[in-house]
Amino acid sequence: MSSKDYILTIDELSIQIHRVIKDIYQSSEISGDDIRKFLIKDNFDIYFQAEEFAANFKLDSNLLIEKIYLELMVEYEKNWHDRVFFKILKDNKKISFKWIKQDKQ
Repeated sequence: MSSKDYILTIDELSIQIHRVIKDIYQSSEISGDDIRKFLIKDNFDIYFQAEEFAANFKLDSNLLIEKIYLELMVEYEKNWHDRVFFKILKDNKKISFKWIKQDKQ
């Protein structure tokens, strides 16, 4: 990875996820630090443990996962797609941000 490549960070993801949660649950007292505890980094990949997060804060995990996934896909398409190379995946437990290695020619 060259120094010009952009790496998605846990801090950036926690900010984006926090924004989505505040839109869904406007009266929630959930902080960015609360979200950061459920973001796991594995090499260049990051996982948001959404089901555990939802259970911890007594939220509907299906709604939470779907809304966060859709909003982050929109954010990716609007603002990140030209500098970030990763796939956003989801299942019933987590949202994954899988780094895609770019071959430099």
